[in-house]
Amino acid sequence: MALPIQTTYLTSRNFKVGMDPVQLSAQEIFPVNPASNYEFDDFGNSVAPSRIRTFDYFDLLPATAVAAGTDKYYLLYGANTPTIAQSTTAGALLTSGATATNSAGLAGIASTGSAGPITVNNGLKMQTRINLASLTTMYAVAGWTSNVATPIAGTVPGASATEQALFLADPGNTLSATNTGGTITAATAAQALNWIVCSNVNGTTVYTFTNVPIVAGLDVVLTVALNGSGQWTYYINNVLVATQVATATANAAMKAVVSVLNTASAAASMSVRYLDTQRFIG
Repeated sequence: MALPIQTTYLTSRNFKVGMDPVQLSAQEIFPVNPASNYEFDDFGNSVAPSRIRTFDYFDLLPATAVAAGTDKYYLLYGANTPTIAQSTTAGALLTSGATATNSAGLAGIASTGSAGPITVNNGLKMQTRINLASLTTMYAVAGWTSNVATPIAGTVPGASATEQALFLADPGNTLSATNTGGTITAATAAQALNWIVCSNVNGTTVYTFTNVPIVAGLDVVLTVALNGSGQWTYYINNVLVATQVATATANAAMKAVVSVLNTASAAASMSVRYLDTQRFIG
């Protein structure tokens, strides 16, 4: 059986052969796990997959205003002057303000591949690798949202947008039993120590409680992808943990987002190693 010898990455600028994808930050055609879309010829050589991708490991730090023509695909946002710096262990370090409910986050820029509409079979997908330094008086989200201005507004993630597909870390169990989209089931203290899936379809929010614990100081890979049936699927470290039952709203404009918010008068922070978004071409 022929085995792949090298991998070719087709970028918007040139071909890069045999490179580690962590070295790349241009818009590219390249799949990520899970549900890989690698294609190989009869000789085991890889050919360009059918996805367009925006990958950023933050060699250029995002800002609150991003000039046109830069290699920046994500916007820094949050209340009370959020900060961003190069993480000492790779990627970007986000830090919120020190007043309760201050946040710091990265959101996709509309004119780039980090944002896109929900369409039939476009395979919208985001993946990020994050590290939460502390689990005290904070919560965090990662995924897709139709409201970038306040993706984790108030105490209930999901209340600020009609469409969301998010992972939620809420170890302090700050969730309310209701939100603007309808009644939801509040987490128990034990459930809140694990990752929670927040699916908001057409204004109705559903929480799914996983069995995967949130661990401080440990990197975790989170993937949120639209399957062929128009349902959001959720993976932790490339293992499927939840599938949304309802079909996502067609043509909803979505942006990738990662964010951390403090729940008391102390700054909250998270490291984002990379943020990767992609969809099928055509």
